[in-house]
Amino acid sequence: MVIPADCGRAGGQPFQVGLDRRLASGTGEQSIAWMANATTLQQMPLGLISVAISLAALPRLSQFYAAGDDAAYRQTLGRGLRMLWMLILPAGIFLWLLGAPVTQLLFERGAFTAADTTQVARALNVYLLGMIFAAVDFPLNFAFYARFNTWLPALVGVVSVGVYVVVALTLVQPLGYLGLVWADTAKQAGHAAIMVLLLWRVVGRLRADTLRGFAAIALAGGVMAGVIYLVAPPLSSALPAGALGTLALVSLAGGAGIVVYAAILFAMRFPETQALAKITRIGRG
Repeated sequence: MVIPADCGRAGGQPFQVGLDRRLASGTGEQSIAWMANATTLQQMPLGLISVAISLAALPRLSQFYAAGDDAAYRQTLGRGLRMLWMLILPAGIFLWLLGAPVTQLLFERGAFTAADTTQVARALNVYLLGMIFAAVDFPLNFAFYARFNTWLPALVGVVSVGVYVVVALTLVQPLGYLGLVWADTAKQAGHAAIMVLLLWRVVGRLRADTLRGFAAIALAGGVMAGVIYLVAPPLSSALPAGALGTLALVSLAGGAGIVVYAAILFAMRFPETQALAKITRIGRG
């Protein structure tokens, strides 16, 4: 199974993929397929948001590091982290609360049954925890790349694979394929935690507005989750069964949550929201 969150952090990756497949094959015939489908769903926001923002920030981080401008380097990194958190959190909430209908829309046909949808959604809910760590981890890795340091993220990658091995071998028997999913999430969390500590030692603390921005986004995300949680059940009961009803459920419940989320951040005059709106207007123009 390909684990996309390791893009750019290849240390130990082939070994983990091989071990993951071998252990998953012993937990049931469908385990690898369930895990792969759940991985596909979490790969979309990682690729579209985290990788894109990290790549966009890399040239400026490299420029400021070469110029010795530590303040601008930290400011750019903090802005990138806030923008990433602002976009990745609602994506995670959306998939967490609407993962089952999204899975049904994308995969439930032919031999893929409602029982498979349930198992994919269970794996996805765990993978999404790891996705949050992996998403934040990408710019941390690129922050080291901008300093011409590629060996340290790779070394941390090897350590994190060790975390995966220990957790996987511990949980695969009692939890089956979900034990492997939890092991991958533990690996992502471990890698991100180590990178945060290393970056703190090398770069120093980021500006206080970075943490305040994270808190504001978390507040808006909590309200978004509450809206979807309250809106989805009555919509599910009122809408017709079938693909059109499921599409309407995902669109209406998810859309309501996203609108409320964006409205809260705009009301707070969150700077990254204003910047994103400006970029959108320029793109349309």
